[in-house]
Amino acid sequence: GFEDIQRGYMGCMDDIKLSKIPVPLHMNGASSVASLRRFANVEFSCDASAILVPLGVCGTQPCWNGGTCTDIGGGNFECLCHSRFSGLFCKEDLDPCASSPCLYGGK
Repeated sequence: GFEDIQRGYMGCMDDIKLSKIPVPLHMNGASSVASLRRFANVEFSCDASAILVPLGVCGTQPCWNGGTCTDIGGGNFECLCHSRFSGLFCKEDLDPCASSPCLYGGK
């Protein structure tokens, strides 16, 4: 399945395309305004100083399989795993057959 993104992306990007249509990152005249009308809820600016923050212990995204990392202080972290996964990094699949990986009806 797909991960449910609720907060969206915050950051700086370059050479962006949506459905193979280049997103106009630089405003330069009437043609840019016409192009901007194709997009909604997109801000065409980037203030890296307001967005880039120190990564911290969870910045490397140590939790697997959609687990959520929590900084518990002292350079340590804890992963909160989805119900199907367990372990320090949420790597252990408690139901490995759930995705039907076996061919020809094998179990």
